[in-house]
Amino acid sequence: MVSRLIRLYPARWRERYGQEVTWLLEDLSPLSVFPSGLFGGIATIGGFFYLMAAFAAIGALASRACTRPGAWLAACATSGAIMAVLFSATYAVIDNAYFGIVSRDPEEIAAFRASGMTSMRDFINVLLERQALAGTIVCVVIGVLMGTIGAICAAERRQAARAEA
Repeated sequence: MVSRLIRLYPARWRERYGQEVTWLLEDLSPLSVFPSGLFGGIATIGGFFYLMAAFAAIGALASRACTRPGAWLAACATSGAIMAVLFSATYAVIDNAYFGIVSRDPEEIAAFRASGMTSMRDFINVLLERQALAGTIVCVVIGVLMGTIGAICAAERRQAARAEA
């Protein structure tokens, strides 16, 4: 896998630094690939703010396209549902592609033992299925709330612009 990653870089770079980077990547612990600690928390919070801003922008665009509140609410709810599907699919791919790393998490091991299931992979996939429903509800609600805020702000800006003109 390391050699495949190295091939993504330009030939001059590979000739000059390829062997050193190969050694570095081979020496890294597989667990160090995933962010944790302070960086992971900052990345998560930043991701949530980005998502809220995206939903607000979707609401603003939807309100511009259609003046009926029901239409932009539907657009925001749909975008939340699509985002939830993308999140669930991403977690499913990552958790199954990096199963060797995910299955070493002490909390996952303890929960797996307590579950009575016989397959760790099945256990992880069942957890993902349970999280998919909750994630969909959360994303739809956040999509509607932030989309409503974006739509209202956009409508007020348009109204103020009309009043000035």
